[in-house]
Amino acid sequence: MRRELLILDVTAMAGDNVCVAGLDLESRTTIRLNQPQPTRSGLKALGGLTPGEVIAVDVEPLAQTTRPHVEDHQWNPRSVEKFRRMDNAEILGALTGTEVRSLKDAFGEPSRSGKRHNAGWKPGEGERSLATLRVRYVRQEEVEAGKIRIDLRDNERYWHGIPFQDVTVREHGTSCETCSAGFLDLVRTDFEANACLVRVGLTRRFPPDEHDDGSACWLQVTNIFARDRAHFF
Repeated sequence: MRRELLILDVTAMAGDNVCVAGLDLESRTTIRLNQPQPTRSGLKALGGLTPGEVIAVDVEPLAQTTRPHVEDHQWNPRSVEKFRRMDNAEILGALTGTEVRSLKDAFGEPSRSGKRHNAGWKPGEGERSLATLRVRYVRQEEVEAGKIRIDLRDNERYWHGIPFQDVTVREHGTSCETCSAGFLDLVRTDFEANACLVRVGLTRRFPPDEHDDGSACWLQVTNIFARDRAHFF
């Protein structure tokens, strides 16, 4: 079926892989373009896909998904047609009514905490793996060269050390000459804010071994809608 999709997340994964997800503007549900697996090189062949773009694409729900990743869809890359780009104000308008006030509302109570205090959820459970979160504030820290972790406060509690996996931010952290002189300052200029919307997601099971008691679907920040991006676009 052909759907009109507002791209919300283009998320860095291992290797060349990326996760692409957006809001179906008719049903107001979340769709992840999952099969075939999107890649950086594949998106470049399409002329790029970035948050804020509105596209038409042929998609179908997968016959079987693994919780919490119920948003997974099959898609046809050759069917992508780009219409326009929304600015931050338009995106906020489109997301109105879809947001949650806490990570607990989004995913339930986490099952474990990682070594950097990031939260993880039990694989094979949960109602969703992507959500739009309304936060009181969001802050950024550079924990390694080119790698950003997020601290945020939702309506219930403080969350610390969440990886920021927006693919453009990750790529700039290793390849942008301007960023080399002030990466964190540029990230804060585009994304630090009070009372904004933050896109959050849960990774696939990691470690992938289903018999590993330490496996979890780990929390990550996939985008922040604070203002129109000045550098990371």
